[in-house]
This record gives sequence, C-alpha cells and structure tokens, in this order.
Amino acid sequence: MMSKTFSILCPSRGRPDLFARMAESAKYAPDADCEILAFLDDDDETALDYRRDLIDDVVIGQVKSVGVAWNRLAERCSGQYLLMGNDDLVFEPEWDKKLLKVFAQRLPVDGLFVAWAEDGSKRGNGTFPIMTRLWYEVLGYFTPTRFHFLWNDTWVTDIALRAKRGFYIPDVLIEHRHFTFHKAEYDATYRRHREGQGLKTQEDRRVYTDSLADRKADARAILRKIEELKGITR
Repeated sequence: MMSKTFSILCPSRGRPDLFARMAESAKYAPDADCEILAFLDDDDETALDYRRDLIDDVVIGQVKSVGVAWNRLAERCSGQYLLMGNDDLVFEPEWDKKLLKVFAQRLPVDGLFVAWAEDGSKRGNGTFPIMTRLWYEVLGYFTPTRFHFLWNDTWVTDIALRAKRGFYIPDVLIEHRHFTFHKAEYDATYRRHREGQGLKTQEDRRVYTDSLADRKADARAILRKIEELKGITR
C-alpha cells in the first residue's frame, strides 16, 4: 500500500452508510492525500455492508474499547499525520491541502505537535486530534487504552497543551455531525455507548483525573525530544 500524508483511523459499528459519507468526504478527489483505516467489531452484523473500496485497511476484532481500536489502526497506518477519526465526521473539500498549508506556515517544523480542526461546535477544544508520526513514535501510543469510551481525545490534547505543542486550526472544518449538536439521529450506536453506561462514564472520569502524573510525564518526554532536536539542528 502506497503511503499517504494523512491516516484517518476510524472505529465504526452499525454505520456503513455514515462511514461511507465520512470516507467519501475525506477522499473528495482521486488525489486526496489520505488513507482510511477501519476497525469493525467482529460481532457487528453490518460489517459486510461497509464499502471496501473506501477503506485502505481494515481490522475486524473483538469489542474491547475504542482506545484499543485506535491503537490497533495506528500500528498499521503509513501516514505522516494520524487523525483520530469517527464515522459521524464530514470533511470539507480539500481539507488535507488546507491543513498542510497551515502546518507549513504556522506550526513547528520539527514535527512534534498535535493539531485539531474546527468541528462545527465553535468550542475549539480538540475533539479529533491530528498527531504527527514523530509524536506517536516518541510516546509509543496513539491514545490510552485505559478508558471504556470517553476522554481519549482530551488525554491527547491535554498533553499537547502542557508541552505548548497543541494547536487549534479554525480555518479548516472537519464537522462532527453528532446528535448532541442536533446534526444526527440518536441511533443504535449512540445508544450502545451511552445507555446503561453511567458507572463506566464515572469510572472514565476518575481514571482521567487520577492519571494526571502520567500525562505530565508524557509532556516532559515531548519537551525532552524538542530539546534534543534543537541540539541536532544547531
């Protein structure tokens, strides 16, 4: 498989149509500079309905957590930039070219940063982070596997902001068409993750709060690498 600049890592369940909408918007043109990797649950009855022509690589595995799925896909991707994908995203045309322009003009040239585009909520809080490959290699993981469902994106962006290497890019829209934004129906996949998950949600919050020392340590690892790279280029 030929390498691409962007790798969109997308776990999905029960949403072949939404996944196709996401993938078609990301691959808006034959020269769109991205690959799409999908993680599908092995007990998902709709897994065979996903359009394989829109997927560059697929992993079908046991349901564990979305964090595990994202990491499995990160291990297989080839991109210079790894994007935390979801099947309810819609990419604006030429999103990849626009991001690369911003990266070249405004972001650190050493390849150590996390960025996030505007998601349509106008909150600027990094719902779907885009991680450079060097960042992934320094920390050795894409997202933590300790959560049931929530806090993965917040974990990544928190480390980036602590290292002063997190960047919000309002110029580019990767829209999150989520039911809480009144942009989607509350479907079976949303229900699966949210109904009856009260205790797990509370546990995810506790795990995030109790793991502050780990995020600080990872931020220090990034800062050490930045200093190392400065020494090489002097």
